Amino acid sequence: MAHPSPLIVAPPFELPTQKGELRSLAQFLAKGPVLLAFHRGTWCPNCRRRFTELADHSAAYEARGVQIVAILAQSSDAVRRYIEETGLPFDILVDESRSVLKAYGVWHAVGLVSWNTARPALFLIDRSGAIRYSFIAERQDQFPSPAAIDEALDKMGEG
Repeated sequence: MAHPSPLIVAPPFELPTQKGELRSLAQFLAKGPVLLAFHRGTWCPNCRRRFTELADHSAAYEARGVQIVAILAQSSDAVRRYIEETGLPFDILVDESRSVLKAYGVWHAVGLVSWNTARPALFLIDRSGAIRYSFIAERQDQFPSPAAIDEALDKMGEG
């Protein structure tokens, strides 16, 4: 569940966006703190609700200098279609190999490799790359509330 993280350095990564453009954690951190969210997929009703919640609060996060970065272990075509349909104000990075899911400890083996997904998870990473807050769900319907995210941002003291 949620807890303040000891200052652990976030595992670096480079993944394609839904458009195929490679983006790295270092590129995001050069602009400010990162709210890194992992979800199962665009097909998941709980995930869709969380995407909408993040989108609804994206302007407030941006005002604090915080970037939203979401990661899914799903095909880029499905993610691109979902973003085009919904108009999400942030990119979703595609981790088809599940290497980033595994590096962050959120990989959840369900059965066949094609169904291995991420547990809902959220990490708040400061500009230095330190994980300042982490939440890894036990169940698929769990995720921090916007109030809990704001509290974590306040404690971090950036933004």
